[in-house]
Amino acid sequence: MNDAVEFVAASELLADELDDLELHVLCGEEHIENKITNPRVQKPGLAFAGYYEYIKPGRVQIIGESEINFIASLDEPTRKERFDAITRLEIPLMIVTKGLAPDPLLVKLCCDRGVPITTSQSLSSVVIKRVSNVLEDRLVPSTRLHGVLLEVYGLGVLLMVARPLTPIRRLIVGAMGLGSVLVFIVPGLRSFYALGLPRPTVVLAAIGIVALTAAVMYATLRASGWWRELPTAIKQLETLAGVNQEPPE
Repeated sequence: MNDAVEFVAASELLADELDDLELHVLCGEEHIENKITNPRVQKPGLAFAGYYEYIKPGRVQIIGESEINFIASLDEPTRKERFDAITRLEIPLMIVTKGLAPDPLLVKLCCDRGVPITTSQSLSSVVIKRVSNVLEDRLVPSTRLHGVLLEVYGLGVLLMVARPLTPIRRLIVGAMGLGSVLVFIVPGLRSFYALGLPRPTVVLAAIGIVALTAAVMYATLRASGWWRELPTAIKQLETLAGVNQEPPE
């Protein structure tokens, strides 16, 4: 597992990784090291409507065309009230998209209260996706799993063998080998018998297919060594299922 960092500085979003967004600091450059602690971004439309609990601390706020148009529809006293309340919250960074100009009063309050505002020519959807990807890579813990991904008749199947190979896991490996054989051979059998071949040919072919299936099953199960540890695996399964356990006194 890769350890996630506790925060990302807002200035890191101005690095080369997001240079396609062409983010430019409009104000609050002295606070550009604010800490972003939440990988999810927000559009503060509900906050501009007066529902301030919607703003979560540590999240980047994305202001798009809908927010700008809604702000413009408010009268001046209401705008002042909403801007005053919003800029007092723990907002590490605001990004205005589509090259739109934010309200001058909002810019002034953000500058006075340490909330940097950046602008981008990109659409809100693009900014949200790109910024979210960067923040998730750095703030969300991740785990690497080694396995083989197969496509079986349109269904994605991830095959993994966990270490160490306990008795139960060896048994699972054997079952997987048998299942793989059946998945690939049974559809072929149906197509083969539909050819209408003479009976002796069909019988000989069926014997050959059964023998091949048995050989593959034997090789797979022998390689997994499941039969040697079958009693132990059964005991473990019984323990997990609560079988043969003494009742509590």
